[in-house]
Amino acid sequence: MTDGQADFTLTFRRLDPESDAEVRPLFKNPDAYDAWAARWRERLAPRAAATPRPAGRRCGRANPAYIPRNHRVEAALAAGDRARGFRAVRGIAEGPARPFEDRPEFAAYAEPPPADQRVYRTFCGT
Repeated sequence: MTDGQADFTLTFRRLDPESDAEVRPLFKNPDAYDAWAARWRERLAPRAAATPRPAGRRCGRANPAYIPRNHRVEAALAAGDRARGFRAVRGIAEGPARPFEDRPEFAAYAEPPPADQRVYRTFCGT
């Protein structure tokens, strides 16, 4: 994921042993994903019969759809500071409040930042 410049949260959330449609496009070099996915499926094969839930569903249940991403936190804090109100901060908190539920109204909060909005510092608690 690091070499392919794929978002870790989305990659883990979208992993599916039966389809690459949602995760492959996350990689800058999809061929690197293909090689990794083939090895991953080989490792899953012996466990598939003994596991009641497919690995993809387990990944979705263990990895949140919504996290407080730094670019959203920084934008909300800047908006709150300018407006002297923190409506945008409250909006960020609502998505991660139920992070494992797919909620279309929070879809934008699941997406990684565009290259021009990447924040290269972290905030306490995120």
